[in-house]
Amino acid sequence: MSAFAFKPVTRIGFMLAPSYPKTWQSTRLRFLCDFNPSKKQLADLDPSTPVSFVPMEKVSEDGEMNLDEIRPIESVSNGYTFFADGDVLVAKITPCFENGKGAECKNLSNGFGFGTTEFHVLRSKHLDSRFLFYITASDPFRTIGATEMSGAAGQKRVPESFLQNLITPLPSISTQRRIATYLDRETRQIDSLVASKEELLLLLEEKRASLISHAVTRGLNPKAKLKPSGIPWLGEIPAHWAAKRLRFLIAGSMKYGANESAILDDPDLPRFIRITDLNPDGSLRADTFKSLPKNEAAPYLLSDGDILFARTGATVGKALLYRAEMGPACHAGYLIRARLKRNVMDPAFLFLFTQSGPYWEQIRLGTIQATIQNYSADKYGDMQIPVPPPSEQLTIAVHVSKSLQDIARAQQEIQTSITLLREKRSSLISAAVTGEMAVPQ
Repeated sequence: MSAFAFKPVTRIGFMLAPSYPKTWQSTRLRFLCDFNPSKKQLADLDPSTPVSFVPMEKVSEDGEMNLDEIRPIESVSNGYTFFADGDVLVAKITPCFENGKGAECKNLSNGFGFGTTEFHVLRSKHLDSRFLFYITASDPFRTIGATEMSGAAGQKRVPESFLQNLITPLPSISTQRRIATYLDRETRQIDSLVASKEELLLLLEEKRASLISHAVTRGLNPKAKLKPSGIPWLGEIPAHWAAKRLRFLIAGSMKYGANESAILDDPDLPRFIRITDLNPDGSLRADTFKSLPKNEAAPYLLSDGDILFARTGATVGKALLYRAEMGPACHAGYLIRARLKRNVMDPAFLFLFTQSGPYWEQIRLGTIQATIQNYSADKYGDMQIPVPPPSEQLTIAVHVSKSLQDIARAQQEIQTSITLLREKRSSLISAAVTGEMAVPQ
């Protein structure tokens, strides 16, 4: 905690902090900033002058801006938000505002830029611009602002009036700069640690993908004799394996699901599994439960070991291995069920294959690019699958499953560490700009 003595804020308004050091003042941002400034600075520039163009996706939640897009002034001067070096951008729309999207503008092409109209622009007059950025990056700023948002669900925005009426503790300009310099240094260190851990996550994901792909195409015996599969994207496989189309590995035909509305959420009825219920790793989400009446679910009820394939949209290729312990369930129309011949293909092995490089290469090659992606039951049926002997399939599935559990534990530990670092970063910014902590001299 701070070595400062604190005094209370008694003024009515949006208060960034309930108390602040006695040596600080409290002032509304309207007296410290201009909001969404005019473009008069551009009056003397040639319309062909290149300036930076910054859509929302090129501003990060850590205050970084991607400035790789340049456009002439004449192409962006109408219909976009204007800003200049030194200005602070704050995303106004949900969820970008709550997630902390914003940045201090630096190194813009010719000192100017344009971007989405979903930015508020703050131009400091009587405070350090970097300190202003950290105010807008603080938890109190985002928390209070979120309560002032208005508009329809999914399109709520923070009004400019919130920014203007926010009462913020304000130290001297020299202290502002010292705080900003301190936060630059500390957040840079934290961001570097986070980046290193994110690289570890990528390496673990690459290890996971490589482990799966190798196991389902080469097996576990590094000395196994290999033979050409005759399939370019599959390459060589063990000599005692086969490569067969999926249609010859299933009992009957592949089955599309029920075209019913997902309205009910009665846990006593069969779960209605939809594309939106499938996680990227092939697990089943717990927070999207919907159900169907038993009579409607009956023709589509799943059996232990069934594989569900997503057939449309951006989720094409996602798969789920259904297990009886998930509870009674049926599947929706945008999913395709494959029920395997268990004496030929082990469900756990096939599910592993759906997470491999060769599987996704087939999806890529066979996807229909029209208005939306599509992968039909016929296409899934034509998919080439490496087929070891059934006993070897089970051995591979068990071995890989244990290895994947170890990788998942390591990923979770790293992700927890990243979360804690980001929480530390956020707390540090909030404490520094509100005077809650004494920043080192």
